[in-house]
Amino acid sequence: MIGIMGRHVRIRPLLCSFLLFTALYTLVPSALERISALAADTRTALQCVRSLSPAERKLAAYGDRTRFGYGYVKDILEGIPDKEVAPATRYSDYGRHPEILLSALRNRLDNRLLIGIDLSDQDLAESLIASTKQPCGPDSINRPAVTGRHPKPSLCFTFQTGEDCDLLTRLVVRLERPLLPDNLLQAELISSPFDSRSLGEWTGPSRGANSVEVKLPKPLRDFSIGRGATDFIVRLSTSNDTAAEMRKLVGLDIYGVRVNVSDYIILNRDRKCFAAVQRSFLKELQSRNDSRWLTYLKGITNVRSD
Repeated sequence: MIGIMGRHVRIRPLLCSFLLFTALYTLVPSALERISALAADTRTALQCVRSLSPAERKLAAYGDRTRFGYGYVKDILEGIPDKEVAPATRYSDYGRHPEILLSALRNRLDNRLLIGIDLSDQDLAESLIASTKQPCGPDSINRPAVTGRHPKPSLCFTFQTGEDCDLLTRLVVRLERPLLPDNLLQAELISSPFDSRSLGEWTGPSRGANSVEVKLPKPLRDFSIGRGATDFIVRLSTSNDTAAEMRKLVGLDIYGVRVNVSDYIILNRDRKCFAAVQRSFLKELQSRNDSRWLTYLKGITNVRSD
């Protein structure tokens, strides 16, 4: 018995060595091939980087007419009279600061000039910004307003814009069935669940349809800039103060303009990029006949004016 156990003890190290040798024999060639391929790719990448100028490397990393739009921003700012100016720059999703990529220090943000990167025509016009179907809680009907100023029956919806949005233009409230003919829908926009400030109150008449449009007399400017995932709250109520009418409200659509260019004249377009000058600034330059700025603006213009 002792002899058998001794043989087992001697066999185990041999078996472990055999298994280890087999594993190494199988895996090492594959690992070496991968390492060799990675080294070759790294050498190719380094050779490519060494062959590019600093500007070309920035262009590859930050994009020409997409991403940061480094190429377009650099082209537009070529020859600008004020070398410290950094124009306002807007993107299709979130803000960036392409001026930090330029060789000259530009530490003065100037919204008299506007550059748009990777923006469609729809981004510059009114469009559906957000849509929501569910009230923000089962206690929404008959709850007081978030501000505590309206004890009458109300219904609250929350929404997020996702990307930045310059203007809020209108709300469309979807109905299960039409409101009473003489009813008036009242809407209040509240900053967030953590900030009870009222950003505006508006009304929309019932027209016997399955929706009520609440159109803002003046668009709400700087509506949603840099908010991220912070909710807005829309509190809805009706002029006749009945919970039965409130139960007809089933959804809310929010309309606005992501990038507002109404105060600007677009001078240059290149694919989905544009450069624009503020109307008041251009009028000022023309009134004082500022030849340096006017020559620069003429140089970047490729859009035919009406």
